[in-house]
Amino acid sequence: MTKFFLLTRPNYDTATSYLHFFAKEAITIAKKLKGIHVSDIEGNRVTRPNLEKIFARENPKLVFLNGHGDKMAVWGHKDEVILDSKNISLANDKIVYALACDSLAGLGDLAIVQGTQAYIGYQENFMLVADPTRHASPSKDNNALPFKMVCTKLIGSLLKGSTAQEAINITKREYIRLIKTLGTSEDVYGDVFLVRMALAWDLEYLDMKGNPDACFAA
Repeated sequence: MTKFFLLTRPNYDTATSYLHFFAKEAITIAKKLKGIHVSDIEGNRVTRPNLEKIFARENPKLVFLNGHGDKMAVWGHKDEVILDSKNISLANDKIVYALACDSLAGLGDLAIVQGTQAYIGYQENFMLVADPTRHASPSKDNNALPFKMVCTKLIGSLLKGSTAQEAINITKREYIRLIKTLGTSEDVYGDVFLVRMALAWDLEYLDMKGNPDACFAA
């Protein structure tokens, strides 16, 4: 049976260019696994109508949203609100991982009330440290590499069948490993102190709402 995986990847400013790059790894992982259909809404196509169209047509069971956001919304291209209280019911019976600031704190609660299986995200801002000299080429930014690793660990775990809570636990262990590694190594990534602080912040505020046993494989 084919499982449907949807992700959004806006790419219009520095922050979204990094998330756009990070999320590319999720596509690679999904395509290596059997029975997963990937719908990648990318760049200026990340709009509310396009998201709603894919939800209606494919009914994806795993949704990975990348971009800016606030407590009650996730945004797409050029800060267009793509998911909020008016259409969160579309996420009914789905697992949502929102790599967007704050949305777990408000939209996550509403999502569960509306029938979302699990909503994974951050209670506060998602912090990312980047090397200003590498903004044009995120793939070459060593400061950003640890953040890519933890994001990939979480979505990769979900794609491979871990439950929502297992995926968070795996990812938190990866956060801790990276923080410890950075604390005992030479300045491999650049601004080690800032990177460690940001990783510790993200570790603190990564969480979920809903069913901890929700699973993409189920």
